[in-house]
Amino acid sequence: MAVNMTVSVPEASHVIADCKAVTSFYNSSAVRTKEIRKAAEDAGASCVQFPLVNGIRFTEYSYKLLSAVLANHKITHLSSVDTIESKGLRNKWLDADTVHVAAVLCDALYVYKRFQKLLQGDTVTIFDVETFRDQCVADLQKLLTRCLPGGYKEMVQVSAGATNTIRYEMLF
Repeated sequence: MAVNMTVSVPEASHVIADCKAVTSFYNSSAVRTKEIRKAAEDAGASCVQFPLVNGIRFTEYSYKLLSAVLANHKITHLSSVDTIESKGLRNKWLDADTVHVAAVLCDALYVYKRFQKLLQGDTVTIFDVETFRDQCVADLQKLLTRCLPGGYKEMVQVSAGATNTIRYEMLF
């Protein structure tokens, strides 16, 4: 389901690709990783490690990818890494719609990841699957009307100007 979503929903596909670019940018250089950690320390924030490989389930990988990019979003803009590539990544992630889609997608992936974990439990029977599926669908439908409590959409306060550029504070 999650893999199909990224193929059939262009916005999801673009956000996943953008997150992979951010992750690759920081993971490909020890200097950049050191700089982002220093920026986090200077800001009194914590830095979440970007996932290294796609060696885990797609849903779990995508959730960790989006979660790390969103958690490190503010400090990536404070980092002193100043290259053409870093400026391009920063500008892309200043777009309010990009951050909003990433936050919504991250919350939906969290619900689906939790559903997958339930199905892997030792005590799950075939009779439980329909109940778990129905609960997952209900939880995903709730996201249409309200934020996931403690989720990323709730944590990101965005006030976009006429140019749709972010001027915001992350609440974490």
